[in-house]
Amino acid sequence: MKLQITNSKFQINSKSQFQMFLEIGILCLDFVWNLFIGIWSLLKVKYMNIIGLLIISVLFITSNPLQCYAGGPGTTASNFLKFGVGARPIGLGGAFCAVADDVNALYWNPGGLAGLDSYDEVTFMHNEIGEEMRYEYFAYSKPVRQLNGTLAASLSMFTINNIQGYSTLGAKTSLLKASNMAFNLGYGKFVQSNLMLGASFKYISETLDGYKGTAYAVDAGAVYKLNNLKLYPVNKLNLGFVVQNIGTQMTFIEEGAPLPFNMKLGVAFKDKVYGSDLVVAYDMNSPSDNDSFSNIGVEYRIYDLVALRFGYQSKDDLASGVRGGIGFRAKSLDFDYALLPRGDFGNSHRISVTFRFGMKYDDILAVKRLEQQYERGVKYYERGDMINAYREFKGILSIAPGHKKAQEYLAKTELRVEEIQMKEGIAEHLKSGEKYFHKNNLSDAQSEFEAILAVDANHKEAKMYIQKIRESLKGISDSIFRRGLAYYEAGEYNNAIKEMNKVLTFDPDYTKAREYIGLSEEKIQRLEELRKQRLAEEEERMKEKRANLVYAKAMELYEKKDWKQSFNQFQEVLSIDSGHKNAKRYLAEVKSNLAAEHFDIGKKAYDKKELETALKNFNEVVKYDSGHKEARQLIDKIVPELKKQNQAKAMEYNKQGLVAYAQGKLQEAIKLWKEAVKLDPSLEEARSNIKRAEKELSSTNSGQ
Repeated sequence: MKLQITNSKFQINSKSQFQMFLEIGILCLDFVWNLFIGIWSLLKVKYMNIIGLLIISVLFITSNPLQCYAGGPGTTASNFLKFGVGARPIGLGGAFCAVADDVNALYWNPGGLAGLDSYDEVTFMHNEIGEEMRYEYFAYSKPVRQLNGTLAASLSMFTINNIQGYSTLGAKTSLLKASNMAFNLGYGKFVQSNLMLGASFKYISETLDGYKGTAYAVDAGAVYKLNNLKLYPVNKLNLGFVVQNIGTQMTFIEEGAPLPFNMKLGVAFKDKVYGSDLVVAYDMNSPSDNDSFSNIGVEYRIYDLVALRFGYQSKDDLASGVRGGIGFRAKSLDFDYALLPRGDFGNSHRISVTFRFGMKYDDILAVKRLEQQYERGVKYYERGDMINAYREFKGILSIAPGHKKAQEYLAKTELRVEEIQMKEGIAEHLKSGEKYFHKNNLSDAQSEFEAILAVDANHKEAKMYIQKIRESLKGISDSIFRRGLAYYEAGEYNNAIKEMNKVLTFDPDYTKAREYIGLSEEKIQRLEELRKQRLAEEEERMKEKRANLVYAKAMELYEKKDWKQSFNQFQEVLSIDSGHKNAKRYLAEVKSNLAAEHFDIGKKAYDKKELETALKNFNEVVKYDSGHKEARQLIDKIVPELKKQNQAKAMEYNKQGLVAYAQGKLQEAIKLWKEAVKLDPSLEEARSNIKRAEKELSSTNSGQ
């Protein structure tokens, strides 16, 4: 590396530097303010304005209004700010603008800091760039309830050793050392349940052979979650937007260069796939010193233990742009590694370690320890160890007064615990309680101190520790309540009820939790009513549609004068819609036509003495027109005539049966007698003949 350094002293034109800082500072504040107002106004409406936000953000990035302050490649200073931090984001190809869910959000998008509202997080990263180049990074985030948001700070150091120096005449001088440092302080908060905004301030310095330059910059970003939408997979998307390194120039001696300004728009998909977390992310970048480029990343975390990552950057001057990485998680510790192939320059390795601690992990452990403590209490009770059983159940109820099963067991235990000496071992209980307390094992600590107070109600140290535990539990209840509130605001009312019930387990007097349980139940009931109403309306529409289809078929048959089929169709219409007026009117007309038609057929048959056919048709007439007098009169005439006719035929069949019987034709005789009985059921002679013949036929068959 060739670098010319003269003996000139490092000077700063204080007047021009101050004016430049003031002008760019005003421009930065104006830009950040207008960006915030634009995003806020767009997000007030759910659907169309989200589309508007995307369109405006894309146009804003592609136009890059601040490119007038920088030129092409190589025209910006402090390029170590572009290196990227965190082995996890690097393994994702740098597509982290809309992901931004860990402490690395301070670098990639400070809006994501708002989501780190349940625990503290610390990360360290080491980057081995080459034999003489090192890059180190440290960051820390902490939720601050008083500020309703999350603060974060980071320190990055980039050093280069053994740089060959040259004089103004081109002669070699001593080896030089260069160092770059950036300190970043950021803040993020929720401004809505699904909108996070954040900003950060940077102090940047560069040192080379005793010369030093400084600069100042700000980042501003936002993350918007689409979880309030009901359409999958849109409701699993996050949108991200960030502007980076808006600030003063970095000036050495009398020459200055702008910082590497960049704007990003990102989208990320997050969901469970086969029980494990999947993240797919895409970022679009518009730097001031180069063409726009994209980042793509995929992460699959297997059962929250091992994470596999793949990434790609569309513009990489040294290699193909492919990245990869792997991560391991053990409780509150993450170890991440990323590999960046650099072509002829070899491979670059990024290693980072992240620690998480604080309220989120405490409340999860508190619930788990309550369950374990309850199981221990039951075992003690079943073994008859009432002292330890009392201690366990009392400890549970002091932390979770709403634990019903512990209440039942405590009531049983208290009947016998008065007979047991409780004064022994106070010092041991105090020692154990303090040990548990300092390990943040609140349930066991509470149990030990309650055991002391059961013997000595005025024990000062035990009472002091119990008060501290209650204060810690208040924080746990608040943390769980915020999660429940987020579910409520996102419309996930069943999850909201679950979280609020957890709050009541720790604090039965938490009135806000009870209030939101009631509100969630009302919302669920209202949604169910709306669902039933929609189903009823849909059923009514389907019923009307079906009735109209059948009615159209009935009218088609009616036009063809097919009275029988149209009668059936009109009846089906009325079975679907009993109030169908047209169907009723046409059904009456069809019945009248059918009655007239059957009457004509019956009259002709009657005139021809075809009494059975006549009777059948006159009965059809009465079926369609019960008030048809002439048909009823003819039925009254035909019935006795037909009866006489049938009796005469029955007698004839009876005689023919006797002839067949006399000839030994038993089966034929039985058949004829049955015809006689069919025509005249009162003909007893034929019945007795059938019995006699069947008996003889049976005897003949058995004899054979």
